[in-house]
Amino acid sequence: MTSDIDLALVKLRGVTGDGVSPDTIWYFVSDGPPVAKSRARWSRKSRGFYTPGKTSEAEQTLGWRFKESMKGQKLSGPVAIIAVFFRPYYQRIDADNLMKLVMDAATSAQVWTDDCMVTAQAGFMELDIKRPRTLVAWCPTTSSLNREWRFLCVYCGKKFNRLGIAALSKPPKFCSSACRY
Repeated sequence: MTSDIDLALVKLRGVTGDGVSPDTIWYFVSDGPPVAKSRARWSRKSRGFYTPGKTSEAEQTLGWRFKESMKGQKLSGPVAIIAVFFRPYYQRIDADNLMKLVMDAATSAQVWTDDCMVTAQAGFMELDIKRPRTLVAWCPTTSSLNREWRFLCVYCGKKFNRLGIAALSKPPKFCSSACRY
């Protein structure tokens, strides 16, 4: 029987290729049955939306696990992430809703600037009646879709990023007003 880290390494290499070094991988195991991200609910009493308690509690728990693993570091560049959900029973559940909770927890824990930096992800479901848990592993990866730097200054050649304007039909040509003039 393989250990959780061995399984995480195999699954992560399946997503990113063989170039992943064990030294650049972060991972954790969160015990307890995996929780799917629930949609927001409307409350007549408070006249507003709220997130169900089970969902927010699970997201907070995973967020703390991400923060513990990263120790204040933040990834800047393409990221690959996998999650293996060990379920205690055969009940039907969507893997994308399980993965959504993991992604939102990582974003709130500031593992990366934005979850658009995740260029490779995979969620796997397994059965483990005796020990339900969630195994999460992530690492920097290479991708042609690097969202860290979107533009190249035509004057100085410096790479730069302007959030929110990457989809413009006329992308910016200069990194600063000094290069422009």
